[in-house]
Amino acid sequence: MEAPARDGTLRLLPASPPDIIRGVQKDDIYSNQLHDGCQDLAQRVLGVFPALQYEREVRLLAQLLYHGVTTGAGLQTLGEEYCNMMQVTRDGQLLSRQHRSTLVLLQSLVSPCAFMSTEQRPHAFK
Repeated sequence: MEAPARDGTLRLLPASPPDIIRGVQKDDIYSNQLHDGCQDLAQRVLGVFPALQYEREVRLLAQLLYHGVTTGAGLQTLGEEYCNMMQVTRDGQLLSRQHRSTLVLLQSLVSPCAFMSTEQRPHAFK
């Protein structure tokens, strides 16, 4: 959705809360499918027990892959595309490619580790 700003440029309007929720749910579906595929690959390569030991790392890898291929490449995620949303700044301008890449790293790696207890953290982050 776009609206003209006072200076004549187009400003993107904020997405509605239901659209944001639908977009996040759609992203979760695709991210979980990618995680399942990565976990299956890990089980085939490492065996069942070692793959289960590294399940959190595999989940982080799947999230990094999903968001790296979409947002990190300057594209919409599948959930954003489904709901016709784009990531913008507070003043309604599109985020630059560099900002999107930074968001991908923060969202995919730092956020999940920040909410895990010390015992739950992946081996690489202890």
